[in-house]
Formats: sequence, C-alpha cells, structure tokens
Amino acid sequence: MDLVLNTINTCFASTNSVHTVAYYSHLVPILASVILLIFIYKNSTLKLATNVFSLFVFSFSIWLMADLVLWVSQDYYLVHFLWSLVDYINLVFVLLSLYLFCVIVTGKDLSFFAKMTLFIIHLPAFFSTVAGHSVTSFDQTWCESSEGDFIVKYKAIISLITIVAVLAVFFWQWFKDKENRKRLVVITLGLILFLSIFSVTEYISVLTGHYEIN
Repeated sequence: MDLVLNTINTCFASTNSVHTVAYYSHLVPILASVILLIFIYKNSTLKLATNVFSLFVFSFSIWLMADLVLWVSQDYYLVHFLWSLVDYINLVFVLLSLYLFCVIVTGKDLSFFAKMTLFIIHLPAFFSTVAGHSVTSFDQTWCESSEGDFIVKYKAIISLITIVAVLAVFFWQWFKDKENRKRLVVITLGLILFLSIFSVTEYISVLTGHYEIN
C-alpha cells in the first residue's frame, strides 16, 4: 500500500474527473463578484454598503480559492492545511452577509452592540481553528481531512441563526418601509437562497463524504 501511495498521487487520482467543474464553479463566481464590486465602487454613493460588500467579496473569494485548491492540488500538506481553514472562512462570510443585508435594507450601520455580537460569534470557530481542532485526521487514500464535530455543528447552527435573523429583519422592514417592499423581497430572497443552498449542501457533503454535492 505504501508503495502504491508513493507511486500514485491520490489527491490527483481521486479528483481528476471533476477538475474542469471545480475550476468553473469556483473561478466564475470570483470573477463575477470582482466585476460587480468594481462596478459598485465606480457607481455607488453608498460608501458603508460598498465597504461591507468589499469585505464580503474578499472573504467569499478567499473561500472559493481555498476550496478550489482542495479539489485540484496534489500537495497533501497544503490540502490538509487549507481544509482546516475553509469552515472558519465560511463562517466569516456568512456573518458578513448578515451585516451587509442589514446595511442595505436599513440604510444605516449596525450598532456597536450588534457588531460586537457578530465578532463574538466568530470567536469559537476562530479558536477551534487556531487550536487545530477543526480537522481531526487526514485520509491519504482519498486526500480528505476529517472535520471536527464542533466546527461542523457550530457552522450549521450559525448559518441557521443567520437565516432566521435575515427573516426577522425582513419582516421588521416590511412593515416599516412600505415603499421599498419589492426591493426588500428581491434582496431577501437572493440572500436566503444563497445561504440555504450553500449551507445545506455543505452539511450534506460533510455527513455523506460526497463533496461533489456542494
């Protein structure tokens, strides 16, 4: 077995069939997000929303690049290292999406208390990642790391709470701002679909081990 593993790079062999899809599904969103960000910077007068959107695009793009490496890299050490980071980065851009949503639909910044709450929420995932608990082992045969139960469940819980928070803000604004209800529905539906599809497929992937689903 050792001789076979030293001869055949299992990272390449186990993912070679999906490399094309991996490049497409990761690079296209990065390019689209960057183009949209440049357009917004040139045309938007909403400085706060633009800045928060920039943070969201940056964190989401970092996640996409890291996840792409997991699919196409032949370096076992690099794959294991990045595998320990992707869940944390995922949590960061989920929280930033909530921040961005609130800024866009309310037209004002979050309170200091709300921002501190978001910051505190990310700390357990941060410390778990830094302490090396986000991944527990590495399967060289399939070139996959085993994720810790805490980070998987914590990320799923925070994603669910984020969706509930988005809906709560939606209903608050629905009764408060009757003139912009159509805009509010479009923004809310877009974010709910993004968070729901992303989080559900991620969770199913971890449970089943079939990451192609995500």
